[in-house]
Amino acid sequence: MAVTILEALENANYNIKNNEGIGLILAKDQLNNAVELLNKGYGLYEKVEPLIEKYGYIENVPGKDNLIKEQNDIHEDFGETVKKINELLLTCSYREKHKVCMAGCMTDSCRFHPNNR
Repeated sequence: MAVTILEALENANYNIKNNEGIGLILAKDQLNNAVELLNKGYGLYEKVEPLIEKYGYIENVPGKDNLIKEQNDIHEDFGETVKKINELLLTCSYREKHKVCMAGCMTDSCRFHPNNR
C-alpha cells in the first residue's frame, strides 16, 4: 500500500522513537524520501511509492513544476496535432485546386459542402 509523504514522516518518527538498528535505517530512508519530495514541490498527501516506482530513485523524480510543464507541453502538442488533422480532413481538394465548389461532389468531410453532411 502506497503511503503519502505525511505518512512517511509519521512512520519515520515512529521508527526513530521506538526502534534501533534496522528501524533507524528505515527512518533515514523515509525522512530522505519525504524531504526530497517536499523540496521538489509535492504536497503532504502525494503518494511516495508510485513516484519511486515510475522514476526508479527518489533523486530522479522531477520537481512538481517540471512535471506539470511536461504534461502541459504534451497537451499542447496533442492539440496542435488534432488541429492539423482536422485541417487536412476538412479540406476539399477540388475547392483547393479550382477555388470554387463543385455541386454534388458528395465530399462528406468538406466544411464547404453543408448539404453533403
